[in-house]
Amino acid sequence: MCEGVSAQVLERESKRERILEARLREIRLKQRQAEGSPVHSSTDLDATLGDRDLHEAAQEFLQVTRKELAAL
Repeated sequence: MCEGVSAQVLERESKRERILEARLREIRLKQRQAEGSPVHSSTDLDATLGDRDLHEAAQEFLQVTRKELAAL
């Protein structure tokens, strides 16, 4: 049963990571379009958004994992 829970957690977190990456790509695209620059560049804003999303995802992962482990 523990392997099943681990697989579910891994699958959910992988899906969340893909969603966050897609969201970040959309934000970068909108920002480049707003600037009128077709050149791909990394900005401080992009890094800040990515760090915040990563931190939120990590916190959510830890909370869910702790709850699931406590339920076992």
